[in-house]
Amino acid sequence: MSDSSTRTPGPGAVTAVIALSGVVVSLMQTLVVPIIPQLPHLLDAEPSDASWVITATLLAAAVVTPISGRLGDMFGKRKILIASLVALVVGSVVCALTDSLIPVITGRVLQGLATGVIPVGISILRNELPAARVGGAVSLVSATLGVGGAIGLPVAAAIVQYADWHVLFRLAAGLGLVCLTLVVFLLPESPNQAPGRFDTPGAIGLAAGLVCLLLPVTKGGDWGWTSATTLGLFAGGAVILALRAVYETRVSQPLVDLRVTVRRPVLFTNLASVLVGFAMYAMSLTLPQLLRSPEATGYGLGQSTLAAGLALAPGGLVMMALSPVSARITARRGARTALLTGPAPVDQMPFARAPPPW
Repeated sequence: MSDSSTRTPGPGAVTAVIALSGVVVSLMQTLVVPIIPQLPHLLDAEPSDASWVITATLLAAAVVTPISGRLGDMFGKRKILIASLVALVVGSVVCALTDSLIPVITGRVLQGLATGVIPVGISILRNELPAARVGGAVSLVSATLGVGGAIGLPVAAAIVQYADWHVLFRLAAGLGLVCLTLVVFLLPESPNQAPGRFDTPGAIGLAAGLVCLLLPVTKGGDWGWTSATTLGLFAGGAVILALRAVYETRVSQPLVDLRVTVRRPVLFTNLASVLVGFAMYAMSLTLPQLLRSPEATGYGLGQSTLAAGLALAPGGLVMMALSPVSARITARRGARTALLTGPAPVDQMPFARAPPPW
């Protein structure tokens, strides 16, 4: 049998495998949204502690994204893709076998570490695909960040409504194994590697700074927003991130090149991405809770878990449908036009202001 690194699958197969992996990985971000109200009871924990089942995954994703990209350049992108999917499977199995808070948070951290699949997968596409097909493939894989969560919500909601919540993680483990198998047997190793030194202090500083900022956000209500612990962690996080920024400008191979990051086109593109991402995750996390809350609250709509999940599914389908449109806009009008078109408020469009026909 020939070595998997010598295989030459077609561009369509490479794109399909990476896109499927992206959908499965992004599903981890919203997998537990349908059970957020029940988490304190299910895990026998305080609500502020149970919220880390969500926060831990997002924190791990934020830290691992630059790390996975650098490791992919150093050791091979396919290897990092495989390692990321292994982390997803192991984390899902850990969550599926426990009812305790700490093991579930540990498993969710491992699931968050799989987020590196998306930036590494995009890098593989740029290396393996013909130039004419890169734009559409990258748009498709980028769209999986929202598609997986939006489509996964109704699936997760149906599981929660009709089965035990552990089935969520069994499904995640199964999907992760499918993606892992496809990557092992279909994707070649990229020949483009850049051996060098890994920025360990930069990675540790990023993780420590984010933890110091997020911990008081989730526990501030219990500790008191003006308590010494809360204010000390906020200040400590700011100091750590500031010192890390100074350090990153003085090393030859930083984890994130801040000199490039602060350039105007890169800076404002990243800021726009953060704001759009915030809006997307806010909708994914808050809308299901508003839909499910009892009408007696004055703001809830009293819908079932499944109905709340189905309400978000159209968004994911539209993302998938519009990803090739975004690629065409970028090719013809430039990336700036595509970026401006996406967040444009629909209620300000001419057709939205027109009076109804009746």
